[in-house]
Amino acid sequence: MVDISICIPTYNGLPYLEDALGSVLDQTYREFEVLISDDGSTDGSLSLVEDFEKSSPFPARVFRN
Repeated sequence: MVDISICIPTYNGLPYLEDALGSVLDQTYREFEVLISDDGSTDGSLSLVEDFEKSSPFPARVFRN
């Protein structure tokens, strides 16, 4: 069971997502999940977060709008 949900909304935020997801991976506390909502990005954001979802060491879900 997770204690914390990290919610990341995005729309064409690829440069910011790379930093945000890197920061998430650097956390020492691991009892959390990551929920990412993509609102139809066209800059590669969706591809990045889908790859993150597949390789994440903790629960991660991507919601596509």
